Amino acid sequence: MSEEEGVMSHGQDHGARGAGIHAPYPKDPNEIGALWMKKTEKGGTWFSGIIENRRVVVFWNGPKKNPKAPDYRVLLSTGARHHD
Repeated sequence: MSEEEGVMSHGQDHGARGAGIHAPYPKDPNEIGALWMKKTEKGGTWFSGIIENRRVVVFWNGPKKNPKAPDYRVLLSTGARHHD
């Protein structure tokens, strides 16, 4: 079972770390989730994880045309695999 699957299977009862993950530090009461870095087939980076017991994915928003634009976008996961 992957680290992410461990969180998913235990996240409802045990918070973001789950019972199957051994954190090297105590749980922070302000923690609302956890993300895992992933690589696309073309070498791009994205993240998947849990925020407040909801599956999310995080993608870079691309080169900024507006300095106020966000650097990353957080979306609810649909369960589909990401490919470039």
